[in-house]
Amino acid sequence: MGATSAIAEFIVNTSSRDFPAGSEDKAVKVLADTYAVILAGVSSEVAEPLQKYLESMRESGASPILGTGRTASPETAALINGTYGHSLDYDDVLSMMPAHPSAVILSALMAAMDSTPVSGKDFIEAYIIGVEVGGKLGVGMTNDHYQRGYHATGTLALFSGLASLCKLYKLDAATIQQALGIAGSMASGLRRNFGTMTKPLHTGLAARSALTAFRLAQSGFTAAPDIM
Repeated sequence: MGATSAIAEFIVNTSSRDFPAGSEDKAVKVLADTYAVILAGVSSEVAEPLQKYLESMRESGASPILGTGRTASPETAALINGTYGHSLDYDDVLSMMPAHPSAVILSALMAAMDSTPVSGKDFIEAYIIGVEVGGKLGVGMTNDHYQRGYHATGTLALFSGLASLCKLYKLDAATIQQALGIAGSMASGLRRNFGTMTKPLHTGLAARSALTAFRLAQSGFTAAPDIM
């Protein structure tokens, strides 16, 4: 079994029954913290240019942009919420990636939601699966990936967001492989942009790309099934 198919099977077959004791309680705390940092980001330096960007889009959509009372298309909401989430750099850090996966995951999941109810248990399960997938990719890539100048929040946490979406909406393994292939051509983020607004933008771009890859694969779009 190749790495891509192994990841897809892991997403499909792993459930909350497999989680270590206490992991769901910890996940709830991290999710609450991530909501908080997104809301705090609404007052950060990225807020004004993001608002101007949103106004320039002239689009309609029902996905909420947290803390603003505004809505946008799912992809745009994922981009903006994700950027807010990392704008103050107080979101979580997973050292094995090393990256900030939770703002990517949460922004992608929130943007994907429509009128269909989602249980809290399923949401937390999807979140933990996303963290696991990103972490395992980080171990495989090693920190040399980061040392060579890549911002793993953009390159690897994208797959955390995608894995969470695939789990929550129960994509089959073959379709997940297509989604991973699509996302492989979207992974991006350079440490050279640290110290600018584009560093937190990596988080927003990763959330948006995760959602786009998920929706394209769900719609039948194809990619290499062995991208990893």
